[in-house]
Order: sequence, then structure tokens, then C-alpha cells
Amino acid sequence: MRRFCSKPLSLSRKHRYFSLSNTHHFHLIPDNDNNNNYLLSTNLKPGFGLVTLEIKQPNIKPDNNQHSDDFASDVEKIYRILRNFSTRVPKLNLALQQSGVVFRHGLTERVLNRCGDAGNLGYIFFIWASKQPGYHPSYEIYKAMIKILGRMRQFGPLWALIEEIKKENPHFITVELFIVLIRRFASSRMVQKAIEVFDEMPRYGCPQDDAVFGSLLDALCKNGNVKEAALVFEEMKARFKVI
Repeated sequence: MRRFCSKPLSLSRKHRYFSLSNTHHFHLIPDNDNNNNYLLSTNLKPGFGLVTLEIKQPNIKPDNNQHSDDFASDVEKIYRILRNFSTRVPKLNLALQQSGVVFRHGLTERVLNRCGDAGNLGYIFFIWASKQPGYHPSYEIYKAMIKILGRMRQFGPLWALIEEIKKENPHFITVELFIVLIRRFASSRMVQKAIEVFDEMPRYGCPQDDAVFGSLLDALCKNGNVKEAALVFEEMKARFKVI
């Protein structure tokens, strides 16, 4: 019995020709469902007796995300400046002014996200951005800064920021901001401060309701202050209902 070689046939990325007959032209077409399989097609017209393996080049769609993030280079440039000059404010300001970066809507959010756990860098950039002509922080920026300052335990600047929001953008003072504050104080095991935030809500026009009270108890319990949460509950259970 005649044996056939089982060694795979090596083919180039474009074409390979193999003489089989002088009567038919065979064309191997790539299977669309599997890039490694090929379909055999025949051309009944007399040809050169060749099998043609033609790999169809894939249609490469343009990367829609390639240019969608036009902030990337500017964010990295600012981040490097913040890291290099964070302790030298005059040089930092000069470097930012001379960076060539166009200060525009959306840039602050991206820089804060890039700074990540390096909250001090985010805070420095926020201070600089706040001094730029025509800049008005959005609600999301304020909320992000409250989280950053709370994580840094910079509670003095944090309350100063709340006062600034109350003065400049009173409509940004929401129950959500106070819940963020409560959680930040609770995560720092500063139980009394968390309770004070809850107590201060009416002064800023935010109502104390059952949901916020539940958030206070939840924040205390999740950060290991169960006994303190129980005491708060006993003290205030007549005013609020916890489901």
C-alpha cells in the first residue's frame, strides 16, 4: 500500500501553487469560520493545472478608540509634572503653565483618576485648576475631591471645600455628599466625626431621613465600630426607623 506523508504542508501568507492536472484549476478559499481551514473550489475551465492557496487578508477595521481618548498624552504630561514638582509649588505652577496643555472640560476628571491613590497630587492639581480663568468644578469633581481629602484625612481642607461648595454652588450640596463624608470619617475610625457630619446636615439644607441614618449605622458597622453603632441606634431610634 502506498503511504502518504502526514507532514503538514508549509504555505506562505499569500499564494502557493502545486501542479495537479492539466484540466482543472483548483482554488483553496479560507473558511470564514476558522482562519486555519480552507475550502476547495474548482474552476472547470482549462487552466494551468494548479492549486492556488490564497489567504484572504482580514478586513481590519479602524480602531475607533485610537483617537477617542485625546486626553491621554496631556494627562500623562500633567501627572509627570505633579510628581516632579509636588513639593515646589512655584516651579509646579510654572511647569503647568508652560506645559502646552490646553486646559479644557473633562481634563480635571482624567487627571484625578490618573493620580489614583496619590491623593495629594490630585489635590494639588485641583487647587491649580480652580485658579484657572473660567473654570468651574462640576459636581463629580467636588465629590471626587471629598473622597480624596477624606482618604488623606485632610478634614480641615475637606470642611473648607464643603463651605466653598455651599457658597459657590449651593445646589451641589446633596445628601449624597454627606453620605460620602460619613463613610470617609467612619473608615478612618473617627466615629464622633461621622456622627457630627450627620448632625450638621440640616445646617446645609439636607434633611436627615431614615435612609441617611441607616447609612450612618452601616458605615460604622462595616468599619468595626459595631458597639458605637448600637449606641447611636439606641440614642436615635425614636427619631428614625431602620428597616
